[in-house]
Amino acid sequence: MTPHVLIIQPDLSLAARLQQLILSGADVSISFEDSVQGGLEALQTHTYLDLCVCDIYYPDGDGLALLSAIQDKFPRARLIIVTSSDIKKLDEPPPSFTVLSLPQDTAHFISLCQETLTSLEGCEIPPFRLGAKFRSDRWGDWYQGYDKTLKREVLMVVTHSWATPRESMQFRTAAALMAQAAHPNVQAVYVAGRHQGREFVCHEKWDMPNLTDFAEAGRKIDARLAAQILHTVGSVLMFWNAQQYPHASINPGHVSISPQGVIKVANKVDPTLALTPLRLTDIVTVTAAVRALLLPLVEVPTRLRDLLDTIRDGAQVLLETSMGNITIQLNSVRAPLTAANFLAYVDKKAYDGTIFHHVIPDFVVQGGRFKPEMNKIPTADPIADESSNGLSNTRGTIALTRSKQPNSATSQFVFNLADNLSLNGGLNKPGFAVFGKVIKGLEVIEKMAQVKVTKKGVYHHVPAEPIILLKAYRHELVSIEQVVNEAQAIDLQLTTQHDIALSQKSSVPRHAMSPPSS
Repeated sequence: MTPHVLIIQPDLSLAARLQQLILSGADVSISFEDSVQGGLEALQTHTYLDLCVCDIYYPDGDGLALLSAIQDKFPRARLIIVTSSDIKKLDEPPPSFTVLSLPQDTAHFISLCQETLTSLEGCEIPPFRLGAKFRSDRWGDWYQGYDKTLKREVLMVVTHSWATPRESMQFRTAAALMAQAAHPNVQAVYVAGRHQGREFVCHEKWDMPNLTDFAEAGRKIDARLAAQILHTVGSVLMFWNAQQYPHASINPGHVSISPQGVIKVANKVDPTLALTPLRLTDIVTVTAAVRALLLPLVEVPTRLRDLLDTIRDGAQVLLETSMGNITIQLNSVRAPLTAANFLAYVDKKAYDGTIFHHVIPDFVVQGGRFKPEMNKIPTADPIADESSNGLSNTRGTIALTRSKQPNSATSQFVFNLADNLSLNGGLNKPGFAVFGKVIKGLEVIEKMAQVKVTKKGVYHHVPAEPIILLKAYRHELVSIEQVVNEAQAIDLQLTTQHDIALSQKSSVPRHAMSPPSS
């Protein structure tokens, strides 16, 4: 995997010198931009970056904003500032960045670049030999590897040479927890250690197609395998929950299947995440993938179809308001980030005691931001825009609102009281991301829109008498435990039917199967 470098430098002669120095020590791919705007556009087109070399002052834009954008998009890329300006003059100097000036720091610059871009391919970390590097993540670089003692291929993760002591400690903690999360249907993590100042950990190599690969290849699965996938994924989640292992969400790309039908889940245990209760939404996206891969649903047993429908429709939220109750069915398949964001506020009880602060008949009812005194509730970081997910702002849907800036949505939501297609997203046009629909209580929302309104400060169409969201909580139709038990029962039933059919076929006399002789 060829390392990639992005140079964003307004001084063209300095940019050429930087490129010359980088190429003198490593075989890399280099992109060049000479402005803040060009650099920001380049970040959007890059999917991978090892090193970014830039200035801090630009004649056309904000260098600090550029640095922030680089770190947001590629938090694990190394960032080196090469400038002739006095960095001490900055009101807010960028923390923890390497700042150099040429020519006096030329040797240091070359050394840093070589340290960053030199691959460990072919190196020995006894008893392992590292092969090709194939990707990087927030922990470090991933390599193909070979265990010379056990004579088998493995995957190795090695931290970056510039990892901080805190990052190294987090890596060791994560490796230890992932190793403890051993389960027959989870990819194993074992043998962690330290080599020449860098942490490493060894993963089981499991090169089997996942559910996403199945979909891209047009492959189908039968009802038995579908039930086994639901049982396996649910069992793994229950095991992690019982052991109190925090973990990232499981998606179809994390579930792989061998030709022999062995199912394994990627080890997504992560101590940097918060420990959350086991929820039905943890299995919704996998269930949707299973449903799409099944042979025609008319050939699927009714019992399995019912289970798939229950999981799909089971992620609901109940809002108790001062004017009545509202039940929302979330669409975690089409809007996974937005639905998860909404549920996070629900679980933290952030919406409890808030008001519906903006109501317009035949348009929207909006809430999720203010207390009755018009004090704003605390919000988490904004999420990425999902308004182009194919869900439309039609009557009865719920969508997350945002500011004029894309990717700015936090806690505010609207109920659509009409087909508000102008709120939809499109090509280069962010909209309001729909993430569910009202399945009960739409008449309550209609009544909200008819109340007398007033102006409070800069806010218009505020109900004169506060409409309060008393309580918001999950209302799931089925638990993960019930999914696991039902999937296991379906698998057993289908396996028994399959075995009986085989037995009946093998018991037919041979002469009864042979054509009559002429």
